[in-house]
Parts: sequence; structure tokens; C-alpha cells
Amino acid sequence: MVAMNGVLKATAVGLVAVAASCGTALATGQCSLNGSVSGGDFHAFASYQHRTTPKREIRIFEVEIEISRRAKVSAGDSVVVLIDGKKVGALPLERDRNGDLEIDLKYNSLRTSGPNQFPENFPKISNSQLSLKIGKVTLQICTL
Repeated sequence: MVAMNGVLKATAVGLVAVAASCGTALATGQCSLNGSVSGGDFHAFASYQHRTTPKREIRIFEVEIEISRRAKVSAGDSVVVLIDGKKVGALPLERDRNGDLEIDLKYNSLRTSGPNQFPENFPKISNSQLSLKIGKVTLQICTL
């Protein structure tokens, strides 16, 4: 990991796959990252799936992060999710039953209303950089 100008970079473990069969096009990507931020350990996981069938297009995007209670962040602090530097969502950190902090952002194109509905301005994901911003620290999570 390398910290520069408030940016924490770490090596991510990722998987990207593209397949086409039976009239269905499928693109998926997922990654996970372990590191430390603000004095505590964290684990982040992200996944993206884009599937096109003759009848519809399905997109699913998910980001989860868990930060240990030792970190100098608090429940209620905002985590901003960025794709290639563009904000695609923000959620407050919530305390889990173990006292750690977490967020779980999920978008699903099959949802037509509610918090899990894909934002209209969601960018195309293709070799895109996923980052999380917590306070003044930006975590470069991975490429999807």
C-alpha cells in the first residue's frame, strides 16, 4: 500500500469475465481489497454484472465495505462511491452487531423505484476505476 496526498492505494484481487451464448451477452467484474484506513483495518468488495438478453438489459452493481471499530471514523460518516472519479452513490457508515462500521450499496436495474434503482446518470463500466471516499481519504479499490 502507498499513501500519497490523502489517497490510499492498495493491491486488489479481481476477476473479470465476458461471455456470450444463446443470445445473451454477459460482462461481469468483481474485486476485493483488504487494507487499513484511519487507524483501522478494512475490507471492501465490489461487483458489477451487465447482461443483455433479446428481451431486456440487466445491470447489478454492489459495493460493500467493513471498517474495524479501531478506525478513527464514526457511524454516520459518509462514504462516497466513485466510478472514474464520478459520484455514483453515498451512504452513511452504520455500526454492525460486532461494533464495526459498514456500508452496503446495491443497484439493480430490475428495480424501477426505491433506493436500489440504478441512477439515471450511472456511467458505463468498462475498465473503470472504483474508489471510495471517506472524509478526506480516498481509497482506490480496483478496476471493474
